[in-house]
Formats: sequence, structure tokens, C-alpha cells
Amino acid sequence: MARHIALAFLVLFLFCAQNIAYADFDFYYLVLEWPGSYCKDCTVNGCCKPTTFTKYPFQEDFLIKGLYTYSDSGQAVTKCYTTRFYVNALRNLIGDLYVQWPSIECPSNNGVSQWRDAWRNYGVCSGLNETAYFEKALQLRKKINMLSILKWKGIFPSDLIFYIPLYVETAIKFGLGADVGIQCSTNKWGKYQIDEIYVCVDKTASKVINCPVLPKFSCGLIAYLPTFSNSMLKDASSSFDPLKMVTSK
Repeated sequence: MARHIALAFLVLFLFCAQNIAYADFDFYYLVLEWPGSYCKDCTVNGCCKPTTFTKYPFQEDFLIKGLYTYSDSGQAVTKCYTTRFYVNALRNLIGDLYVQWPSIECPSNNGVSQWRDAWRNYGVCSGLNETAYFEKALQLRKKINMLSILKWKGIFPSDLIFYIPLYVETAIKFGLGADVGIQCSTNKWGKYQIDEIYVCVDKTASKVINCPVLPKFSCGLIAYLPTFSNSMLKDASSSFDPLKMVTSK
């Protein structure tokens, strides 16, 4: 009898854990980061080439910052359960991750730590397995050519031209078919610069939607989209071999 009761509790626990993983979030924020702003942000010590850059260089374009699970009330849904992060699960995606979701933080690194944080904080709440979660993020990034949308509306990276943030938001909405949120940082002169763009995605992580709730950010009356080139990334020597996968705990 006791054995049957214990088994029943185990089944109930597993059922609840499975539902916790995805039942409480309503949509995703796909966050795209403009590297030019990061490199000129007064709060960081510049930016560095990823240790994988020689083998996997990336275009001078928006990078993935994260795929965040959120509720319609505007609350982040995080850490639904505790699990390990296995880099080997991403073996078939690793090249795209190095290109689309790198880390340009200093000191240079291979980006694995930020993927681990993304999985442990948000991926575990998505209802997807680890491979599918990152695959969805990459697929969304390939669908959304944010830099082309901006250029189509006459918005180009420049250190001299400033833009009205509301105009930028409207331009993206026209090109993307959905509203977005824009987060700004400040450069060393205290001027606002467009740093991250929050795109809302449905619960299946396959379709851009109008945001159920927009994050509240301040970009002032004007903001820059500063220039970026790979030459701005500091060189860093490393013996890291990207083909040698290591399982992370």
C-alpha cells in the first residue's frame, strides 16, 4: 500500500513539474542587441572578440541577447525548475550560436556561460528541450532582419545622426508588422543610444505578435544608433577549440 502511495506521489510530482515548466508563461521576448551600443556603453570596458571569432566570424548586425519567457502581466517567468545544461545537446547548432548568439564581453569568452544562463533562467520555463529552445531562437533571428528593416525606413548606424525613438519604434512596427520595445543605454558623453530591441513572439516561439505588454524603458527625446564594425572588437588570444564540447553542470 505504502509503495503505491509513494508511486502516486511521484507521478503527481512529475506531472506538476512538467506543467510548471511552461504553463505560467504567455509569450516570449526575443531580445536583439546592437553591438555598436554595447561597445560604446560607458558602463563597460569596451568589447572583445569572442574566442571563437577566427573560426566563426559574425556579420556587423544585431545579435541575439536572449529569448525570455514572460506572462501577460509583464512579469518574467524564470527558473521553473533546476536542471543541468549540456553543451553537447547543441552540437548541431554550435556554429550558428557562435555567429548569432556570441558574447562580446571582456575578457573574451566562448559564449557558453550566457547560453547556460539563458537555459537555466528561461529555457526551463519554455516547455521545450534544450536543443529545441536554442533552435527556436536561431530560427526567429533568421526570420527577423532588423537592420534591413531599419535601413528600409532610412535609419542607418551613425555617430552623427540622431533619431526620435518613437519614430524608430514606428518604423520597426511598419516593417515587422508588430510593435516592439526599445531599450537604450548611454555612451561616455551621457547621450542615449539604442541598445536592445524587444520583439514579442507567441508561445510556440514561431510567430511575431503584438506585445501583450511593452517593457518600460527610457530613451529620452533623441537617441543614436552608433556605428559598429568588427574592428572595434579587441583582440584576445585563446587556445579554445570550439569543436571540443564540454558538458556543463
